[in-house]
Parts: sequence; structure tokens; C-alpha cells
Amino acid sequence: MPANYIRGTTVLRRLILTVPNPSLTEDTAPLLSWTILSESFSTNTSIEHFDIYSESEFQYSDHLARSIGHSRSITRLTLSLNTPGSADEFLFHLSSALDQNYNLLKMDSFGVSVGVDASYWLFRIRETMRRNCGLLERSAAYHYPGHLDRCTATALEKVSRNPALVRELANRWDIPAWQSAKMIRSRLRNVEGLDDFMRLTGVVKEHVTCAPPVEDGGMQLQDLGNDCWRRVRRYLSFNDVRCPTVTELIWCTSSKASELKNALSQRNPSSTSKRNN
Repeated sequence: MPANYIRGTTVLRRLILTVPNPSLTEDTAPLLSWTILSESFSTNTSIEHFDIYSESEFQYSDHLARSIGHSRSITRLTLSLNTPGSADEFLFHLSSALDQNYNLLKMDSFGVSVGVDASYWLFRIRETMRRNCGLLERSAAYHYPGHLDRCTATALEKVSRNPALVRELANRWDIPAWQSAKMIRSRLRNVEGLDDFMRLTGVVKEHVTCAPPVEDGGMQLQDLGNDCWRRVRRYLSFNDVRCPTVTELIWCTSSKASELKNALSQRNPSSTSKRNN
């Protein structure tokens, strides 16, 4: 059965799915078959290119679209309708399943019409692909041992946690995937520690220092050993630390300027009084 092969294979890189005309009932697969086929994609980790060729609008496209959106390996998608038709339902379910998708890089469509409501869903899909391509481009452009800023570290981290993007990066660098993964890990090693993480995300300037404990003197953040911190980092990414907004940056800048002005006036009060006169 094709679903069993898709579920278990680790070498299949491209899959072409041809959907017959739904008006030909003898060629139309039942809902159960679509469900089994769609579920097989959730366990597959090798398919990168997925091409769908349909005679017209096909039934049960919602199952397939959600499976593609939840896939952690599909990077390129092609949707082609031989008879021009609407893909609104497919786009809706695909866009709603892309919240945690960092591997879809490109989608081509042929013979597909997009309704007014579906334009927003198509926009969401394109924004997801734009973000994913940006992460890949930033990671590929970083040259070790150059300065590692927060945006680049975030990109490398996202790529390192997604095998499909690691393979894409390996193709860019023309090296094996395992070597690509090793290079990414080495580039992130400089920001592995607690202080490194907090500095890069702008939480502290130098290192983490906690106020004295109020009660029983329990363990604080600065007391975490390297092993404990590595466990925490499995569930914590650079993106989890909120970046300051423009308003906050302006406020911080104004606050620092006021502090500097007060400090200078205290050191040289006579010059301040002369300016005021």
C-alpha cells in the first residue's frame, strides 16, 4: 500500500500525486483512503518536493493540506489543476497549519483561481515562506568566526532544529548534511552558556546576577550549572525572549540621556548655572 511505503521510507525525496476527475466515481478514492494517505505524511521525514496534479477541484483536500502544513520535511510544493478551478479550501487549511512550519520555502500553482477571501490565506502562506527563506539565507551568509548577532543566532538555531533546512543549507554549501549540522553547532557554541544567551538577547550587559534570596536561600538562575542550563535550552529559543519595541528603545534612550545630563551637572554645577543664565 502506498501509504505504508510513504510512512516508512527514509530515501524518497520527491512525491508526485495525481488525482483523477471526481466525477468518475470508479476512480475516486473514499475518505478513509485519503485519511490514511494524509496521516502517512505526518511520520515521513524524507519527502522534500511534493507535486499535486489534479484533473479538477478534488475532494478531501483539507486532510492533505493540513498534513503538508504539519510536515517537517516538505520544502517545495506544486499544485496544478488541469481544469481551472478554485483552491480556496486547500489554501485555507494549509495556511492554518503553518504556525510552526519553518521548512516550506516555495509553492507554485498552475490553473488555480484564488477567491477574495482566499487572498488573505495565500498572503499568510507567502509570508511563512518569506520568513523561512530569510532564515535560510541569513544562516548561509554567516561566515564563522564573524560576529554573531541575535538575528543570525536565531536563524542558525531554527535551521539547526529543522532537518529539512539543514539539508538545504548543506546543498548551498555543497557538503553532506551531517557536516552542515556540525558546522551550525560549532557556530552556536559561543552562545551556549547562560550569560552568553542573556547577553545576546539583551537581558543583561555582562552576566546574570540575582538579588540575594529573601527566604530560605533556594537556588537562583545564576546558580544553574551547565548541565541544567542545557536542559532548559532544549525548550527555550532566542525568539522566546521578547525584543524591545521602538517605544521602549526611545524611552530607554531618553532615560539614559537624562541620567547622563544629571551626572554631568552634578560634576560641574557651575557650567550648568552659566548655561541657564
